Amino acid sequence: MKYIKKAGMAGFLVLSILTLPFIADQAEATTVNVIQYGAQADDNRLDTAAIQKAIDIVSETGGTVDIPAGTFDIAVHSSGNGIVMKSNVQLRMNAGTILKLRGAHLPSYRLISVSDVQNVKITGGTLVGDRTAHTGDDDEWGHGIHITGNASSVYVNGVTAKNFSGDGFTIENNLDAVKKVPDKVKLDRVTADYNRRQGLSIIAGTNITITNSTFKHTEGTPSSAGIALERDKPYTLPLENVVIQHNRIQNNGGYGLIFAFSHHSRAEYNIIRSNKEGGVFLNSAHGHTLYGNKISRNGGHLSKPYLSSGVFIRGGENNVISANDISQNAERGVYALDHVNGNEIIHNNITDNGHTAIETNDGNGLVIKNNHVSGTHDAVIIHNSSSSVVSNNGSSVSFIPPAEEPGPAADSSSLEKEEIEEKIDRSDSLSRLKEALAEKSLPASLKRAIFMY
Repeated sequence: MKYIKKAGMAGFLVLSILTLPFIADQAEATTVNVIQYGAQADDNRLDTAAIQKAIDIVSETGGTVDIPAGTFDIAVHSSGNGIVMKSNVQLRMNAGTILKLRGAHLPSYRLISVSDVQNVKITGGTLVGDRTAHTGDDDEWGHGIHITGNASSVYVNGVTAKNFSGDGFTIENNLDAVKKVPDKVKLDRVTADYNRRQGLSIIAGTNITITNSTFKHTEGTPSSAGIALERDKPYTLPLENVVIQHNRIQNNGGYGLIFAFSHHSRAEYNIIRSNKEGGVFLNSAHGHTLYGNKISRNGGHLSKPYLSSGVFIRGGENNVISANDISQNAERGVYALDHVNGNEIIHNNITDNGHTAIETNDGNGLVIKNNHVSGTHDAVIIHNSSSSVVSNNGSSVSFIPPAEEPGPAADSSSLEKEEIEEKIDRSDSLSRLKEALAEKSLPASLKRAIFMY
């Protein structure tokens, strides 16, 4: 018994010694303000080095780097990085904090780089890109927050990224010979506005969650989507288990949401509206679920307008389109084309779309049933299909709304508020057009006409 007691005490002492570094790290977790290291708001001087120094020091113990309200100027190095995050660090910005990128000449850059690090938080603030000042007109790889490599346990909350020549937010693999992909990444209540390529690109990664966020006004170079899951060739890296939930995706130049060469992800309870090319595009995408989304007023601006649909599936198999409100889109409510085997289109409300409600071509084993279909163009048209189930679709079928209201959780669900916000978005777009045209060499009479509009 004495031996057991002694052994137990020895074990306790060994355990205590082993855990001392962890306890010390927890006790010494640091909070610093970038002002302590020489950053100064609103002085038109570069603050990159001061902010980076604060991050590097805090990374030694773990902790928080505070950036107060005001505008801080950031430059990117020749590596393409501006601010480089380190493991176990939170970058905490005030609601009034602006990190403004100085005009960059590099074709590829990141205002904030999150590469091969773990346990990182970035909260609050606004990141402003150099879209209008960027010297390479064809460049599309200038991003706000870039999450790459084996970055894991990354949380971004309340951040706005706007005016970037590429994406507001990007999640992708590294470019080294040995490929690594991010895991356990969450973006919550972020905003991407007026970026050139994508509001958010997800190229590779697993266990990614996008919630309660807004992606709008993306336009300038393909794909100009609000959110795009687009796996790169040779399509071997994982891009799966992505959840896109309770977001607002609107007024983008391309599709609102793209799933391309990806598998087994979900889009639930999103508002996807007024996107120029269409609502949702599943391109060679398999096993995805669209559930409980409001997909409306999309399309009409494609060179091939017949592809402008609420939901467009091309070469995608075994996707489930269920309990969505798909209405007032330019062409079809749902259009499935080219080897679209095994897709299920069930229990949706498909009304008042410009062409047909549902149309498929070249797909076997389809299930199309229990959809409320109404409006001027309420047809369900099936071409070149076998072993499919098509039944109980029509205006007499009741639509049971999903359990949760689409859109960010804090938003009002009233149609009146949505219409007001859409008018504001249109006004913003017109203002940007006027600003751009003001810089062009146009006759004075034409400029006056534009500004009076």
